[in-house]
Amino acid sequence: YDQIEMAITSGANLKIVGSHCGLGPASDGPSQMALPDVAWFRSFTTMRDARGNPGCYVLQPADAFAAYALTQVMAEYEGVCYMRTMRPDTEFIYSDDQVFNLGGLEVLQEGRDVVICAAGAMVHEANKALDLLDQAGVSATLVDLYSLPFDEEKLLDIVSANAGYVVSVEDNYGGGIGSAIAEALTDSGDGFRLQQMHVRSIPKSARQPEHLLKHFGLTAQDIVKSTLQLLQVA
Repeated sequence: YDQIEMAITSGANLKIVGSHCGLGPASDGPSQMALPDVAWFRSFTTMRDARGNPGCYVLQPADAFAAYALTQVMAEYEGVCYMRTMRPDTEFIYSDDQVFNLGGLEVLQEGRDVVICAAGAMVHEANKALDLLDQAGVSATLVDLYSLPFDEEKLLDIVSANAGYVVSVEDNYGGGIGSAIAEALTDSGDGFRLQQMHVRSIPKSARQPEHLLKHFGLTAQDIVKSTLQLLQVA
């Protein structure tokens, strides 16, 4: 990591793609999983380089269309970007004409009771939770926070329209999008409530990623449970 930090400090035009990130490489064990990467790279999104831009953009595509589009966006940007990609095959969420921007976010479903924020592989798990929440009488908004930093003002408006409740879901150690959301909510000074869901211990090997999601309480059912607890309707 020290060479990346030196590149950022010296104003390099550098693009980095990390593969097999998160809990996807389940059977390979924790030595092959990138878990602290989001928090480490995110620290550079909170400062400005000599150009006046974020020291680094962290990008987490949720599907192949997003990965392709964000690769083009990175190539056109003068500065440092880190793209976090996953090992498992995923379903398509976007179409090939979807527009992505550095610092952007995408609302995948609009609700009124709570906002669920996820990125990368966890967008799919959060998406599964929407129907379950609807069955429980909860109307949830799903936001793909594919970029760090993101448009804080836009996210705060979305949260305000959803009664001030937010759940963040990540397949990495803490310090990622949940922490970024927490800082934005705190800086706003308004009375928001946030529940962070992320990996909280060193994983063991597992046959499938789903086994690790269950172990760490990150399945769609767990998202529903945490959301209902946050809303105090469980």
